[in-house]
Amino acid sequence: MSGPAIQKLIEAAREPSLNAAQLRQQGHETIRVLGPDAPYELLRALGLTPVRMVADLEMKTPIADELIGIETMGQRGRSLLQQILSDQTNTPLLITHADNELPQIFYSLRELLRTGDIEPRPVFFLDFLHLPKETSQTYNKIRLQQLVQALESLSGQKLTDISWQKTIAEHIANLTLLQTAKALRDGQSSLVSGAEFYAMTAAAQIFPSEQLAPLLSQAIEECKTRTPSIAKRLITAG
Repeated sequence: MSGPAIQKLIEAAREPSLNAAQLRQQGHETIRVLGPDAPYELLRALGLTPVRMVADLEMKTPIADELIGIETMGQRGRSLLQQILSDQTNTPLLITHADNELPQIFYSLRELLRTGDIEPRPVFFLDFLHLPKETSQTYNKIRLQQLVQALESLSGQKLTDISWQKTIAEHIANLTLLQTAKALRDGQSSLVSGAEFYAMTAAAQIFPSEQLAPLLSQAIEECKTRTPSIAKRLITAG
């Protein structure tokens, strides 16, 4: 039986869009994020609240189907595009080059914006290179500098040493909590299920740090009161 903190983490991991809406109501300047290699800490240091987007393979995609067709993009991509196109809040969006489908979504959005088929909204594309070469590092540095300039204009806040150091300190504190939760899964028995630990890690890309830390702390305490589960471990990938 999951406690209230764990249940909140699971629900947020399943439906990040609901959490994004709540954060906007609380006054956060949210930015939706597509791509696991996005610089979440950088976004937070610039005064933004990043919230990841997740695909829904069962979602109906009438708007995306009409605008780009079902032959040009898979269900995952169309479900993400559908969420973007059906959002009436004009929330900014950052897309990375983490897989082959994300650039397709970006270029589709750019064309739809150019032709006026959708309402204007801020969309940023960050195409990190992941090759162990100096040229890749130089390119990534330039792209990050360009992104910082664009996001400073968006948020109205400058990236400073103080804001960066504060964000990194909060990130390290939350990583420590995640390591504590992971330790509850070590050994022959487990106090945290795989689905629950996934929700905890996903929450780091959904909640702002000031909300994440107390949630993780409460979730860990809830897990400690359980009877350990003994089951055969299964590793999944992909």
